[in-house]
Amino acid sequence: MPTRDVDALFEHMTSKLDHHMEDEKAWIFSMLHEDTARLEQVGETLVDEFDVDLVTCELCDEEGNTTGERVDLLVSIVAALRPEEVKALSDRFESLASEHGIEYEGVACSDPLPEDFFDWLELEDAQQRLKHLAENGWPEGEAVPYLFAIACEDGAQAKTLGAAFEADGLDGRLDDIEVVDDPDQGTGVAVQMDGVHDEAALASAYAAVEAIAKEHGATLLGVQFFGDDEDEDEDENAEG
Repeated sequence: MPTRDVDALFEHMTSKLDHHMEDEKAWIFSMLHEDTARLEQVGETLVDEFDVDLVTCELCDEEGNTTGERVDLLVSIVAALRPEEVKALSDRFESLASEHGIEYEGVACSDPLPEDFFDWLELEDAQQRLKHLAENGWPEGEAVPYLFAIACEDGAQAKTLGAAFEADGLDGRLDDIEVVDDPDQGTGVAVQMDGVHDEAALASAYAAVEAIAKEHGATLLGVQFFGDDEDEDEDENAEG
């Protein structure tokens, strides 16, 4: 990675974002290749030191039609790093990528995720999450699954509700249904739908799920969705 990129990133954070060197940041180093097995092989060499994830995202055109998939190997580090440390890590991952014939994309920096990031979100909070993601480079209109959680009073109600969702199909967008009746996890239904990164589309899906839940006396706890970028107010990328 060129030294000027990391230096420019830190200059921006300290001068514009009030960053201090003792502040922890979430650093994500990204590698890319069309061969998922090759990415997995590289990831196995790093799992003892870092958090490593393979993330698959659907690629869509302007009309929301799926055009293909993209797989990234993400190496995550939450720490108070100095410029020289980030550059040393970036150089290491770039060399590793070169050795295995994969593409090193660079490093992204953001604030660490809040503790409640993975809580179920009500519609207004979920739409705000989408706004933050859009501000941080996650393209609007990109395909993203919506995962809804519905609480039920007992297992019988959960089974009936699961069957109702399956029968409805949610306009062909229904992807998966899981009926849960477990002392540790609780009792309810998890509904996964095909969706897009769009506030109006999310609101429509939320209303459809909530209507079926209410019809059967169940309670919609909220929605979650996950993408390549975390929910942050500011996010800067330094490309290698």
